[in-house]
Amino acid sequence: MEQDKNLLQSIKLEISRNFKLVPYERLAFHKILGMLKTDIGVSILLKELEKGPDIRESALAIFTDIPKPQILTAIKPLLAKSLTDNEKIFILDHIQKYGSADDVPEVMSFIQEQNAETVSRLILTKAFRVIQTIGAQSDEVMHFLINMIDTPEPHIHFQCEAILSLSSFRIISVLEEILKMNNDTLSYYVYRTIADMNNQLNIAAGRAMGSDETDLYTYSTSQTDEDKIILDIRVLLGKMSPRFENYSTGTKVAFITAMVSCNHREYLIYVMKALTSKNTELISMTLYALNTNIEKLKDPDKLFRNLIALSTESQRDNELIVEMFIKFFTGIGEERKYHILKDKLFSYIVVTLESYFETYRKEYMIRSVAEKSYPESFQMLRKFILENMTPELKKRTIYFLSSDESRNTHLIIKDYAGWIPFIGEHEKEQLHHLIEILFDDDKKSRENSASRIEDIEFEKRYLRNRILRLCNIIALLHIEEAASPLVNIYNYLKKYPDQDLIHTIIQTLAILNYSYMLGEIEILLTTGVPEEQLKALGLISFYTEQRSLNILFEFLQTRVTEESGIIETALEIMLERDIVNNMTANQIFKKIIENNTMQSIRNQAILGLGKCGFDGDIDYLNELFFTMNNSEGKDMIVRAMGEIIFTSEKYNKRQVTRYFHEYLKDPGIRVRIYSCLCLIKMGDNEALRSIRDMLIIKNKIIQRDILTILGELRSIEFSFFLVSLLKEEYGMSDDITAVLKLLPEEDLKEIDGFIVNIFRKFEAPDFGDLNLTETKQTIRVDNLKHDTVTIVNINVIGEDQKLKGSSVAQMIRMNLRVKSFISSAITEHRGIISRITNEQITSYFNDPADAVNASLRIVENIKSYSSGKIFKNRIHVLNQIITVPVDRIGDELVHYPSYIIDPVLDKTLYDIVIIDESTWSMVKERFAGKIISELLFSSTVSAVKHYEISSPVNFKDYAESVLDSLFRDRETKKHLEEELETELKNIRRGGRSTSSAAVTRDLENLGNLLLDHLNEIEKYVQRRSTDRELNRNLRKMLVNVYNMYKVEISRLIIE
Repeated sequence: MEQDKNLLQSIKLEISRNFKLVPYERLAFHKILGMLKTDIGVSILLKELEKGPDIRESALAIFTDIPKPQILTAIKPLLAKSLTDNEKIFILDHIQKYGSADDVPEVMSFIQEQNAETVSRLILTKAFRVIQTIGAQSDEVMHFLINMIDTPEPHIHFQCEAILSLSSFRIISVLEEILKMNNDTLSYYVYRTIADMNNQLNIAAGRAMGSDETDLYTYSTSQTDEDKIILDIRVLLGKMSPRFENYSTGTKVAFITAMVSCNHREYLIYVMKALTSKNTELISMTLYALNTNIEKLKDPDKLFRNLIALSTESQRDNELIVEMFIKFFTGIGEERKYHILKDKLFSYIVVTLESYFETYRKEYMIRSVAEKSYPESFQMLRKFILENMTPELKKRTIYFLSSDESRNTHLIIKDYAGWIPFIGEHEKEQLHHLIEILFDDDKKSRENSASRIEDIEFEKRYLRNRILRLCNIIALLHIEEAASPLVNIYNYLKKYPDQDLIHTIIQTLAILNYSYMLGEIEILLTTGVPEEQLKALGLISFYTEQRSLNILFEFLQTRVTEESGIIETALEIMLERDIVNNMTANQIFKKIIENNTMQSIRNQAILGLGKCGFDGDIDYLNELFFTMNNSEGKDMIVRAMGEIIFTSEKYNKRQVTRYFHEYLKDPGIRVRIYSCLCLIKMGDNEALRSIRDMLIIKNKIIQRDILTILGELRSIEFSFFLVSLLKEEYGMSDDITAVLKLLPEEDLKEIDGFIVNIFRKFEAPDFGDLNLTETKQTIRVDNLKHDTVTIVNINVIGEDQKLKGSSVAQMIRMNLRVKSFISSAITEHRGIISRITNEQITSYFNDPADAVNASLRIVENIKSYSSGKIFKNRIHVLNQIITVPVDRIGDELVHYPSYIIDPVLDKTLYDIVIIDESTWSMVKERFAGKIISELLFSSTVSAVKHYEISSPVNFKDYAESVLDSLFRDRETKKHLEEELETELKNIRRGGRSTSSAAVTRDLENLGNLLLDHLNEIEKYVQRRSTDRELNRNLRKMLVNVYNMYKVEISRLIIE
């Protein structure tokens, strides 16, 4: 205990000696003072308002979460001064949270002083939200807002924000008058206001009824004020419904949202009008709006049935529909009516699945046999059209082929590019064949090509997507009643394979843990080729029952020496399972360690040994440590031992401590880090000295490893040591303060008091009296760089909860996982990481395109990982990109408008890339995206438009390169024909003699040339003729001709 105290005192002494309250230290200490919000800490921060703009902005950012009256008194007058946009937002945010109706006049004056042409929309939005919040039900505010709307020469932005602020006053008549103006922009904001009003009424009514919302939004003649307002809203929406078709896309979505949020009788009519339109933006935004409001619907039965039958063009639309089902049925209450709805709809899903598959089988699977009689090139281009185009594009293609316009091929490619932004590697050959027939100038060939694509039925794709959608719903909602029909479908698909369906059917049965499917997977695993074995392992990972684990045991027992990715994958799956105290698993792992020579496989087995948790294996692992030369293997041994000491309570603590201290002498940095972490978890504070040595190496990768893994360490010594790292040379203040926030209040008080003493030492002996009239001292932050960068903010959803109470090994695994999925993608695309915690990673890029590419890679990594995991083990991220002015010191972002990043977004926006309008304007030529409705974002953030990025744009460039290549080939062919004529003339004039080697070489070249020409003949006949028998026989004849040529040439060469 005395030794710990001495360590703490030495660290404090070092901080006092080394810290001079330079600007970086001052900014970092602001964050610590804002944790406990003590009076003396607030007094210090208030004094900091006098230290110049850079220091002032930092202090104001801290004030947004401190509810002290003296703060409000001090910062309100600053609104009248020349401040940065960030500072104004921070002041307004504080007033919104902690102000009262007495503060309304200052904010209204602030609004009136703003120049409509130059004011930031974010500031304007925030100011109006402030008076809406603190001036709710105030007649003064209401008249101010109405006057702002009715002013003779209003500015549209002021009008719109005033309309949104009216939601706190529930005056339907005013909103109706605005709608009568027939201004689409104002109508949009009125409907947003109504939706917001509905949400407020919902919350208020739910609170009044003790959160029992069973009777909310009924059509009874209730006398409550909420019901009367809802009735007025419904009447108003009914009056405006005839204008629906004339509204813009955004206004239509806002109208639908207003109807859904008040459970209007006719909401479904307008929802389906939007979803069955040809406007892809309207469809997408409507699905988002439904997702956000789905839990407000009291009887969504008809909506769900319509969604099941809906035909969709994009995969994202399918995902949104599935998410809607998941969100509603995992969030509903226990009332009897919900159980009835659930049973009824689940039965409908099962019956509809059977019906859809029967239709698909009869209409398309049986007829697909005829598809195989087409030439291979036509099969490929037909598949491309079916999977990527729309009926309208198909019609345009047929019309183009029916006309003699091959010279205008580039125009139809431009039409395709408007719909298809991205083409994958597996589709490039299909597209090549399509462009070939478009470029063909033979009239008969073009007519035949048109006839061959005319019978493509897009209903096949729509129906297949509906089946796949139902399978996903069944899997995620675990509808076990669907297992039997799914097995019947699977048995049919085994006989008559349809690759588009069979994989999803098998996966759905696996997620349902259906035992019949497990038998099929076992056969595939034990007898299949390597590709099939990998598929089987991917499916077995969904099972949780003991039998699936036994199958893995049997599979590995006979393959302990096999060196392949299959064994590695099987071991990874075992590590996800509960194998604590499992002796069979323990023995298998030991056999692999002793007999397998592939290090990555041995590493997995070592971790598995730790997961089994037998304390007797500690000595085994220790002996293995000293026989191993590979540093990575040693890392795994330490991690495995950390897992055992977390699981077992019978291990010899003194002996294990001695082992870990011995490992601290190893040259491997990670071996030493992991050993220290284990020692600290065991209560050995002496290891803090070793951690301290590692943290001052100034290697941010190692430093962040330690911080994220030791984030939950409640040690005052370690915390003060982290305070000692709050220096510019380390540049990790955000990472460190995120760890300090987790400390108990008593420890925080000690740190807070220590920071206060540092300020006293350099500034003044007493901060008790606040005097803003004193001489102001401006502190210049010399190393502060002002720049505009693109920030990528990643929130890892739910991982902080999963890691609570975890072992060191589990935290290390999470840390490495985050690195492999997120950090690596950022650094590969030239990003710089500014902050990492277990739940958030903030980075920035100089090129916005790099930021988008990194984010797309992150989402791809996350989805790939989660696709093979059961629902509870999946990872989700919230991925937001903004391009903004920032202040940075070194690689660390010091000031940036973090309020533009929405901290609480709907689940619907998980695992996609969201970018702001500023970033979109710079990358829209290089990436495909769709606008996301502002209704999904919080009030301040909604002032900025947002877009969802789906993919890079490469279709047009690739298609044009194919077209250029075909044009060059045509020119080359003409040139070769001319050369051939010349050669024939030369041959007629006289022969030429040459060596036998040259003749052989010429004959080989001639063979290659002949093959190319034979292929051209085949293509030509296939295009000119639809006679399938002729095409099939021609292929055989041409192959025979070429084979005969090769035989004769071989004979001549031998002679």
